[in-house]
Amino acid sequence: FLPHRLVTATSSNGQDLSATGTSVDERRAITIGFDHDPVNAEDVLINLSERVPLWFSRFNRVTEFVGGDEPSRGFARERYRFYRDRGYNLDTHQIARQPE
Repeated sequence: FLPHRLVTATSSNGQDLSATGTSVDERRAITIGFDHDPVNAEDVLINLSERVPLWFSRFNRVTEFVGGDEPSRGFARERYRFYRDRGYNLDTHQIARQPE
């Protein structure tokens, strides 16, 4: 279990949804949200969207995953150009698919 908060339109304060009911340590909390400004943005944003979130620059790092299908790769190329054109240092990692 990873302690986390869920940010929605009705709970934009990032209410604690941990199974124990104890408060989530703000320094270690995982915030799960969609199209809402993050409550606390410090370390890593894992972007699973097709576009760059407006508030991405609040994070120290952005991680993006690229699917193998052509539409996903096209969106990823657009995001890559967006970051590159703004002078961000980009690292890419090729992850090979393991034979079944």
